[in-house]
Amino acid sequence: MNTSIILKNDVLAKVIHSNYQVLVVLDRMEIKLGLGNKTIEEVAYQYGIKTDAFLLILNLFCNKKYTPVLDIGFDCIPNILFYLKKSHTYFLEEKIPSIQGKIKQLVHELHDSKSEMVEQFYNNYIEDVTEHIAYETETVFPYIERLYEAYSNNDAFDMFSSDYDINIYGEHHHDIEDVLGDLKNILIRHLPQVENGNIRRTVLQQLFELESDLFSHTRIEDEVLIPLVKKLEDNLRLVISK
Repeated sequence: MNTSIILKNDVLAKVIHSNYQVLVVLDRMEIKLGLGNKTIEEVAYQYGIKTDAFLLILNLFCNKKYTPVLDIGFDCIPNILFYLKKSHTYFLEEKIPSIQGKIKQLVHELHDSKSEMVEQFYNNYIEDVTEHIAYETETVFPYIERLYEAYSNNDAFDMFSSDYDINIYGEHHHDIEDVLGDLKNILIRHLPQVENGNIRRTVLQQLFELESDLFSHTRIEDEVLIPLVKKLEDNLRLVISK
């Protein structure tokens, strides 16, 4: 794992060479390749992305030991939400269905009740993830967008008339990647390999990738978005109380 911190003056192309995972972030931020020798800051400016938001996402995605410093402005919120929404689309439309298809192949090869349990386990997990993402998409993100719109337009968004705040999200937010550890253990420890190992290896590799992606995703929400939105709420409460 690359533990070096990505800085705004780093040449983005060189960062990709040292950590190819950066490509995932670029795709979700809709940044195209053909970067030349542009730095992180220059690329962010080119695409209308706040450099602080870009750096936070890159470092949290690529470095599990990175500790974010929340000295960023509220104007980073739209970029963070954009990235999280694109991640949701990737999870639901690409990664999760891809793994589901491979698990079906594995079950078909094994013809075993234990392997069928793996498929059911994963299907239940998909339902949990889908519910989690739907809650964020339909409740949490629109709330944050209304807050930010009120802040940016100097509107009097009356939070005191609302029965929702970001603390509710924080209290109920759970790590949706936890179940993947159990599923990996079943495939590694408890389900004897009698089939050709290619499909199982592919499933495990994709589960590890998904688990890592979800871990970073959750950290961006817990360690960046929620604290930032709490500050925004406090800011708006002060405006309302005056």
